Amino acid sequence: IQALAIRTKKSYLHERPSLPVCPIELFLDIEGIPDQDFDYLFGVLVKQGRKTRMHSFWADEPADEARILSDFLALAAKYPDVPIYHYGRYERRAIERIARKHGLRWKAVVRRLVNVNGLIFGKVYFPSRSNRLKDLGALLGASWPTPNPSGIESLVWRYQWEDSGQSSFKMSLLAYNRADCEALRLLTEELQFLS
Repeated sequence: IQALAIRTKKSYLHERPSLPVCPIELFLDIEGIPDQDFDYLFGVLVKQGRKTRMHSFWADEPADEARILSDFLALAAKYPDVPIYHYGRYERRAIERIARKHGLRWKAVVRRLVNVNGLIFGKVYFPSRSNRLKDLGALLGASWPTPNPSGIESLVWRYQWEDSGQSSFKMSLLAYNRADCEALRLLTEELQFLS
């Protein structure tokens, strides 16, 4: 089916996604350094009707992880019972790891997490060679501040920021994270349209 979608440049459904449209939705993307168990940026795009607002919670060092998770949890608590969309398994694991490490309450938020990747895999076939967020987002009109964006590139920016302290690297990371959140929003809206 994937080959047919690529050849015809059309999306195909094996199973309709079940994704209701909500008046308020949150889109979460977390940046981290996996081999150090350090998550340094929680990006949350809040969509209310047609308006969106970006929230970025930044950690200078590992000791700041508890603060940025607490800030995210406080933001999520302002919008109870609202879905929190993310892409893949990373976000859930990061929240659970940091919360357990610092004794923070997290179970109510984790119950609201919706893994958009799980709604696509084996169910929706886009005319794309992969189901990476960046590929599907680009297909739907998302763009990033640099060509061919990747997680590796974000790690390089983080290390460059740590080594130099130059704000331009931090700004690049914030823009990259926001673009991921925007791509997730576009993808979620497309799945809601297909529902």
